[in-house]
Amino acid sequence: MQQSKGLITFFLVLLLIICAGQFLYYYPTIKVEKAADSYSERMSALSAPENRAAAKKEYRISYLDSMSSEKVWSIPLIGSYTYQELKSKQLALGLDLKGGMSVLLKVDLKDFLNSFSGKSDDPNFKQAMINASARQKSSQSDFIQLFVEEFEKIAGKGKLASVFARNAALKNSINLESSDAQVQTLIRQKADETVDLTYNRLKERIDKLGVVQPIVTLDKSRDIIVVELPGIENPERARTFLQASANLEFWEVYRTSDEPIFKGLVDADNMLKARQLGMNEDSVKKDTSNQKKAGPILSIFYPNQQQQNGSAIIGMTDKNKKKTITDYLSQPDVLAKFPRDIVFAWSKDAIKDKDGKSTGTYELYALKRSPGKEGASLSGECVTTAQARPTEKGGGTYEVSMSMNPQGAAGWGQLTTKAYNEKREIAIVLDSQVVSAPGLSNGPILGGNSSITGQYDAQGAKDLASILEVGKLPARTEIIQESTVGPTLGAQNIHSSMMSLGISFIAILLFMWIYYSTGGLISIIALFANLFFIIGMLTSKGTVLTLPGIAGIVLTMGMAVDANVIIYERIREELNAGKNMATAISEGFKHAFSAIIDGNVTALIAAVVLWQFGLGPIKGFGVVLAIGIIFTLFTAFVLTRLLVDFWVKRGWPLKFWAPFSENAFKNINVDWMKLRRPAYLASTAIIIAGVIAFAVRGFELGVDFKGGYSYTVHFDKPVNSDNLRNALTKSFDNQSTVVKSVSTENTFNITTSYLVNENSTTAQDQVVQKLYEGINTSVDGGALILNNFKKSDANGTHIISSTKVGPTVADDIKNSSTKAAIIGLLGIAAFILIRFRRWQYSLGAIVATVHDALITLSVFAIFHGILPFSLEIDQALVAAVLTILGYSINDTVIVYDRIREYMRNNMSAGKTMSEVINAAINSVFSRTIITSVIMLMVLLILFIFGGSGLRGFSFALLIGIAAGTYSSVFIAAPIMLDFSKNLDLSEYKPHTTVTIAPSTPTTPAAPVKKTLKAKS
Repeated sequence: MQQSKGLITFFLVLLLIICAGQFLYYYPTIKVEKAADSYSERMSALSAPENRAAAKKEYRISYLDSMSSEKVWSIPLIGSYTYQELKSKQLALGLDLKGGMSVLLKVDLKDFLNSFSGKSDDPNFKQAMINASARQKSSQSDFIQLFVEEFEKIAGKGKLASVFARNAALKNSINLESSDAQVQTLIRQKADETVDLTYNRLKERIDKLGVVQPIVTLDKSRDIIVVELPGIENPERARTFLQASANLEFWEVYRTSDEPIFKGLVDADNMLKARQLGMNEDSVKKDTSNQKKAGPILSIFYPNQQQQNGSAIIGMTDKNKKKTITDYLSQPDVLAKFPRDIVFAWSKDAIKDKDGKSTGTYELYALKRSPGKEGASLSGECVTTAQARPTEKGGGTYEVSMSMNPQGAAGWGQLTTKAYNEKREIAIVLDSQVVSAPGLSNGPILGGNSSITGQYDAQGAKDLASILEVGKLPARTEIIQESTVGPTLGAQNIHSSMMSLGISFIAILLFMWIYYSTGGLISIIALFANLFFIIGMLTSKGTVLTLPGIAGIVLTMGMAVDANVIIYERIREELNAGKNMATAISEGFKHAFSAIIDGNVTALIAAVVLWQFGLGPIKGFGVVLAIGIIFTLFTAFVLTRLLVDFWVKRGWPLKFWAPFSENAFKNINVDWMKLRRPAYLASTAIIIAGVIAFAVRGFELGVDFKGGYSYTVHFDKPVNSDNLRNALTKSFDNQSTVVKSVSTENTFNITTSYLVNENSTTAQDQVVQKLYEGINTSVDGGALILNNFKKSDANGTHIISSTKVGPTVADDIKNSSTKAAIIGLLGIAAFILIRFRRWQYSLGAIVATVHDALITLSVFAIFHGILPFSLEIDQALVAAVLTILGYSINDTVIVYDRIREYMRNNMSAGKTMSEVINAAINSVFSRTIITSVIMLMVLLILFIFGGSGLRGFSFALLIGIAAGTYSSVFIAAPIMLDFSKNLDLSEYKPHTTVTIAPSTPTTPAAPVKKTLKAKS
């Protein structure tokens, strides 16, 4: 036993060190961010007063971007970290706390299919595409599956191969004899590759937006890319940026041997140096003391010295100097030092060392505009195939073979002929970045088939081939859901959520200390450790903390206290039975084990379902809840037990009650089963009222369940909601418009379905324009300025947050929410059946959980529009309902566990099953009441102080957990009793006979005090 304690202590200390280590990553980044604040303050002071705030933000972002690849912290024997690496190891704040933009992008596979078919004009193909697009708006199947199904309906005996085998690029993969299944497999494979390419390109693009700590994830099962851009200042630019398709081009290049290039660099550097020194260029050239000193460009840029042989690489610089060099080279007077047709472009990737690791150094190229085109000589649309293959030389080197269509082959022949004659490379450019610049050593390429060779390994060649294929397999991205949150609202959310977290924590600590005395102090230490472990684990995983995530932490604290309450109440029972302290502690932990495990496993099932099926913040809530439950179990059985044993071993006085709580709930002797029929009637009445309210008034569906645009607008003066609604309905062409007041003064949420089915890049701007027009004419008397209205941090009337949910993703959210609820219920039912081995237990548990969900929904149906806060049916409510199911089952399992224990130990005492169930409920009543009081207290704090973003969520939990406490006593146990009339109880014959509910409760007084005195 002592060895196992030593091992447990070792792992506990190790866990503490690991979690503490996660917090060390914050120190160096805080130093960098303070330096960024000082730099932005200093530089923005030079700007005009009206531009100072915007300049300050820009300078701060620029400074942090310049530091992203700098090593800012080193740990001996472990290594060094850049600022970006340290930020990736920290707990990031979600957009609802920090402000910014969140986008769900659906990869549009219609263009891909059209290109993959060789732009087929087959009427069956075209009609199948139209039908599949229509079905996708209300179906959860992927587009490829829908297309195949529609083609098979339309074409009859026609085969998919007849459409796709005509594409010359696929002649080695399929032919006219290929089955539909084979063609579908190939299409799906190529579609997956296209989605992956689009995802990787988006990640690279987002780096150009200047966003610190962006988050980009891919949901492969849905072909959806989730992008979060904290602190983004220009949503319109980001929207266009994210939806543009890849642009592949082939350019002529200048070389370092071309005199205008090197001379241009030197002249531009001298000109900028003269400007810095306040001198003219001629004076600088004559001043020998300054001649050897590099100017602004050449002090941070390293020109390629191969002027004699020449190279397409003009020079190099570090990542954090790229923007500065680009700014210099973009100035008109600097560009005047170079040829007029020059375009500067950086390499896509940094130079790699001999081990294949990035050096952080990028190469600069000077591209040459094609005469008469004002751009590239050739577009990437002409590429038909590209693939990586080993070179004939072997040795692990690879090349990329590329084929072009006839038009491309002709242009490629002209381009390569000119490049070969002039001994120049050809730059392959994707989205203004140079991917590769191969030379031509074997003459012009006239047939359109090329091999690009170089120092490529297998992965490098595959990446280049994939990039070349982007021109052949285009995939646009369509925004199907978008949310923006202003920094002011984010700051308010942080303040309100942190306040609710802090007050909840203090309230729990005070309650445990006052009610359980020194035992409560131990639980307080365990609670601190639990919170420390949870934050440490979330930090190590780079989790994004959102408002629901903070609610998950608050909820976890309540569940952690629940575990301690169960243990302490069992210890008190053992002490009441006359056992000494050491035995009571051992037996208390032993008997509490199964109840705590059973209850938390059911809650964990609900958390995992949310984790798996939720989207965005709801998924984050599931992650936080799951991690919290795991650490709750750990701290309850490991840390609390070690602390209790340590306390007793030192001989310190240990009590599990205060004078006022010593005899609390001892004399409970209620016939609960006698009350079950009135309880059935009361529950049925509430649910029927909810059904009637739903039939008459319906639910108040949130925008993520019905689709549409939702804006939260703050007004600088009081507004009449009816007048506002009428004006906006007229402005939105009589489309349904919902206007609701939110908790903040003079702030309204406005929802409309106007243009929700429009997929153009300008649709959202049109909706904002209509919103502005309606508000400007009805409220501000025409004095409102559009640009100020759109700024989330502006003064006066302005939009502080917005959400767009397309009908496709709304259906997806509804279906995934329904699926999550069903899977959660089935998982919980299966666990109860396995754990208790009687279907009557599972039935009672399921009826109780369904009852709790229906009660919650009934309250929402009855009171929406009546209570002064939003009661929307949305993703947050689904998360709340699943959490309620987990908690309700937790409470039910505690009761069931005690019923099973009493049945095994007491049936021979001549008691009826009803009496055994009553006795079991009476014995756990103290735990049920104490835990429920704590949970309801925590949720009430969350409801009052958590802000408007969590009000509906916390209200649902308040109703659901109150119903869960009620249903575990009045629904779950009675249902189990009513369906167990003919149950064979022979298996419950006792091993020993114990008295269930003594008429006079035993007092532990004398023996307990002697034990404590002897220990001390």
